[in-house]
Amino acid sequence: MKTIIVQRKFRITSIILITLMIMISALPYSPLSSLYPKMRIQSNLMPILWGIICIFMWFLIPRTHPIGKIKRQDSLLFDVFICVTLLIGCRLLAGLLIDEIGKSPYDLSFQGIKNNLILIGPELVAKELVRAYCLSTYCRKGCKGSNKVFYFVTCIITISNMRIESIFPINGLEGFMTFFAENLGPQLCINILLSYFALYGGPTASILYAGITTGFLHMFPIIPSLRWITEGVISMSVPIIETYYITSKYEHLRQHKWVPKESLANIAGWTVTLASSVAFIWFIVGVFPVYPSVIATGSMRPLIYEGDVIIIEKAKEDDIYNLKEGDIIQFARDDILITHRILEVIEDKDGNLSFQTKGDNNSSEDTRLVLPNEVRGTLVKVIPKLGVPTLWVKTREQKKPDGVEY
Repeated sequence: MKTIIVQRKFRITSIILITLMIMISALPYSPLSSLYPKMRIQSNLMPILWGIICIFMWFLIPRTHPIGKIKRQDSLLFDVFICVTLLIGCRLLAGLLIDEIGKSPYDLSFQGIKNNLILIGPELVAKELVRAYCLSTYCRKGCKGSNKVFYFVTCIITISNMRIESIFPINGLEGFMTFFAENLGPQLCINILLSYFALYGGPTASILYAGITTGFLHMFPIIPSLRWITEGVISMSVPIIETYYITSKYEHLRQHKWVPKESLANIAGWTVTLASSVAFIWFIVGVFPVYPSVIATGSMRPLIYEGDVIIIEKAKEDDIYNLKEGDIIQFARDDILITHRILEVIEDKDGNLSFQTKGDNNSSEDTRLVLPNEVRGTLVKVIPKLGVPTLWVKTREQKKPDGVEY
């Protein structure tokens, strides 16, 4: 009976801590922001509140113990350093080989570093303390719904780390896919790894990983300057691989028994599924040389019908000058993508190209010529009816583009 009461006390404390964390994270978007500038709340008030949470948890709240056995903590911390070195190394390598290496945009003077530590440190430590406390309370052997709590806590902390300004501009499926690839996906993958570190090794392990990666970006004079695509690939794929490595090595500590190969196969399957989902999202948002597009009208019947999905190969500069009569191209017109056939390639006396286009089902050609910089790509394949659900959920009418029978 005493054990049940103590366990209930830990769970109530966990709920209070999660609630406080959400409230503090939401302060810049609360009515308080109408009284004080948002920047002042973030730089002055929130570090104080996060610091209070840290002190409160360190001195007043009864401590819980991580799932992993104490004798394995040194091994886990060593793995933390391996994982954080791999992530930073991949970012540096990508900067050298793919994008570029640049100077840090942060103030690296003594005062600047101190301000960065005050601004970032208390929040990072407080969230990892809350994460570890909640997971060690709910995710022990025999606790019902431990996996649900694990992912709930992970998702809450992931969302609390994001700015609302990056969420609200989302418009439609494509907007969500871009948001996931740029923001949500990388944050979620890293936070899943941090949750496993906190679960197996307590807050020390997750604070080390998060602190070193964040500190590197804010205190190192030379850092990789990566495009969002490159950063997204690294920040999702590397933590996924590291999560598989950590869980396969330490999951038996949580279950107090050796994990059967079937369970490890499930983790591997989850990893492959997530990686496949990430690849699909990148395909949707146009990371690869080809991308999909949903057709909304019947201007290209009988080849393409409403609701069909077409695969478009992105046009390179050299490819545009090789286009010929009969090719089907996709081009931009008044922020709308049109897919029509080339009737004639027109070249003026200076060698400048333009294209006369027409929909196969239209009564006349498009009155406005297509310029090379408007061409997005050429048709590769038609997939019938795959985009019908997208048309069903589409609520707003598109404005008819100028010079096109749409």
